[in-house]
Amino acid sequence: MPIIGIIDTAPSEIHEIMITPYCNAVKGCGGEFRLLSWDNTPETIDQYVSDCDGFVFTGGDDINPSYYGEPILPECGKILQERDEFELAFMPAVLESRKPVLAICRGFQILNVIFGGTLWQDIPSQVPGAYTHAPSPVEKIAERTHSITVIQNTLLSSLLKTNNMTINSMHHQGVKELGVGLTLAAVSNDGIPEAFYLPGHPFMLAVQWHPEWLYPAEDSRILFSALIKACEVHTP
Repeated sequence: MPIIGIIDTAPSEIHEIMITPYCNAVKGCGGEFRLLSWDNTPETIDQYVSDCDGFVFTGGDDINPSYYGEPILPECGKILQERDEFELAFMPAVLESRKPVLAICRGFQILNVIFGGTLWQDIPSQVPGAYTHAPSPVEKIAERTHSITVIQNTLLSSLLKTNNMTINSMHHQGVKELGVGLTLAAVSNDGIPEAFYLPGHPFMLAVQWHPEWLYPAEDSRILFSALIKACEVHTP
């Protein structure tokens, strides 16, 4: 049974509520999970990569805009420097291992930054006419709120077998310029990127929405099952 390393979310009064859906989706699709704390020492990173067969990069707080060459705007939200530093050190080691990755929400964004892409720091104030991508209150995270177009002949379309779907959404930052080497796989109908992947990698898929909160719906199960299957194929 593949072991999936899940990047832990921030300690808070809702920590268990936020992390449990990732764990349940991994378990429900045939994997075991290990929560990975934000320890960016080389020894710990090497151990994480060695111990796990695949990884889920989870949602969370905003990414420091300095990492994509921009000053911090007033609309930028809470930044956790410790997490930024961990993920920016950890992801290159994961890439080098070529182990499967499913990146979700913040994970989608940090992966784009690692590949040289940029972000909208605050979609509502920077993208006129954009949807409300972060409905309030947070309890609505499990509700499907807007449609996306899945681009044909991409990894995502090969998994979902559809060109359109309705997703949930809980983010105010988003991808502005796509990172070098990444391929867009879905876009919301207001033009905001919603998914991309890395061609040539055994399995690296990133989505802006929260499939863990939609599990066990079929379009959610497909993504986590694909991660588990990729781990089974990749594991010697």
